[in-house]
Amino acid sequence: MKELIANCTAEEVRIAVLEDGKLVELQIERASEARIVGNLYKGRVDAILPGIQSAFVDIGLEKNGYLHVSEVIGAGNTEKIEEALKRGQEVLVQVTKEAIATKGVKVSMDVSLPGRYLVYMPFASHLGVSKNITDKAERARLTDLIGRLKPEKGSFIIRSEGEGVGEDQFVRETKYLLRLWETIQRKTANARPPALILKDLGPLFKATRDSFTEDFDLFLVDSKEEYE
Repeated sequence: MKELIANCTAEEVRIAVLEDGKLVELQIERASEARIVGNLYKGRVDAILPGIQSAFVDIGLEKNGYLHVSEVIGAGNTEKIEEALKRGQEVLVQVTKEAIATKGVKVSMDVSLPGRYLVYMPFASHLGVSKNITDKAERARLTDLIGRLKPEKGSFIIRSEGEGVGEDQFVRETKYLLRLWETIQRKTANARPPALILKDLGPLFKATRDSFTEDFDLFLVDSKEEYE
């Protein structure tokens, strides 16, 4: 028997995966330590630092986000940060690393939007299949499938969870991720920086997306709000 059990309080969320009554996975996220990796912000470039080829972006947090030139969309391999960005410029960035000690978060303009089976990257051009999928026939099937699902802009990568998944489920998720990106673009166009554009999924939703599959016998959550 396989179970996913969630205990949700104002202070923390605890999520356990059990197999035949034995704990095999435990996730804990405290409200005071809520992660913001994955969040999207419309920010404003506050400072350009040519010496370290980086910029600091005001995204509304206590400390500005750190943006290296390698994470700037449109910057070539030889372009300098002072040529790629200007002080006061408005940019859409995604948090890629939490703040540590006196350092602020790291951010990137190379946005990625994960679904259960796919990751959509609006500014990338390469299609891919997770290296964790090793069966040659399955990789060939998924490679052919992702080629047919290729969007007009951006690209998809099939996650390891996509192994064995039917085409109809990929089509559904493709439409969802593309609609999500359209919503993000509209919100970004209308927002005044600094502004939170998209908050990444909370721990329970992430567990549902990434872990909860048809082989589970029970999904128990003790919060009516989270359940709804």
